[in-house]
Amino acid sequence: MIITTAILAKKLLLNRPQQIFLSTLFQTILTIPGRINFLSLSQYSSLSERTFRRWFSRGIELLTLNIELLLSTLKKINQREWIIAIDSVILEKSGKATYGLCRLWSSTVKSLINGIEFHCISLVDITAQTAFHLTAKQIISNDEQTKIEAYLHQLDTVKENLLAHTIYMVADGFYAKKSFIDGVTEMGFVLISKLRCDADLRYIYKGVQRKGRGRKRKYEGKVNPENRKGFNYIGMEANYKIYEGVFYGIRFKRNIKVVKLEENETGVITLLFSTDLKVPAKTIAKYYHYRF
Repeated sequence: MIITTAILAKKLLLNRPQQIFLSTLFQTILTIPGRINFLSLSQYSSLSERTFRRWFSRGIELLTLNIELLLSTLKKINQREWIIAIDSVILEKSGKATYGLCRLWSSTVKSLINGIEFHCISLVDITAQTAFHLTAKQIISNDEQTKIEAYLHQLDTVKENLLAHTIYMVADGFYAKKSFIDGVTEMGFVLISKLRCDADLRYIYKGVQRKGRGRKRKYEGKVNPENRKGFNYIGMEANYKIYEGVFYGIRFKRNIKVVKLEENETGVITLLFSTDLKVPAKTIAKYYHYRF
């Protein structure tokens, strides 16, 4: 708390009332033994429930505070290897009046539940094999904005802070969509994600182009991940073989670096990809592994 109070007073552009409220809030959260809500916050502090509701309705960006905490507590932070991990978290709710309540798919229980969705952004320290949460935002999908658009809007508001540490962003296969890939690459990020086992990939045509008018040939033949055509063997890592290749993604309408991981015992194939064609295959596999 001493470090947090010093950062609030010195590093952030917050006025005195904001500093006092955040210091009280953090100390109260550490004090409460059970569930945290506005009522319990008022019971364990000198502030009323109405005061907490009023402050939370204003909204305070805590991303800068979290980054400053990392800078203050970690040594040689600029010499560490970082990646950005993003994912959605579904919080189950039993009430009916919660803002943003809807039916959502939960990968934890493998079914639809009543809940709300938060999109989380974290910095993962590859050296220490530890993730540090930076920010989260509730996602409300409606006719005016899709989930992907909401994710991109959140990333766009914090991209300067993220790009100051790394350009590599790791996400699961849900984010392997053209609209999301185009959005994050325009911001300056390199996306590493997962492909379906039957992903629609094409070999890049490297032959002689025909003369005359008409569109030039870009690709030829569909890629079959089960054979090794177009893939280069890189080596062994743990219990799987690593192959790499550059192919044209039909859905993404761009060339991508594809990494094939083949388990030695079962032969199960996992396909990863990167929007940067120069990232080593082992680095792609390592970064995706540390997403978990």
